[in-house]
Amino acid sequence: NYGVCGGNCSCGTCHVYVDPIDFEKLKAAEEDEISTLKEEAIKLTAHSRLGCQIELKKEHNNIAVTIAPE
Repeated sequence: NYGVCGGNCSCGTCHVYVDPIDFEKLKAAEEDEISTLKEEAIKLTAHSRLGCQIELKKEHNNIAVTIAPE
């Protein structure tokens, strides 16, 4: 699911916490994602990401994420 905005990185409803070990496997967040997280996230952490901006690749198999509170 891409959240309310349909994957356009504008609503923050797909906010997830990525396991610290897996966080480094992902491409760094771009400025628009960081901005949306800062504006919309209820409990922002160092391992927060928007699920719609995580490009899943073969090497991302078995990464652990937790859905953030709404």
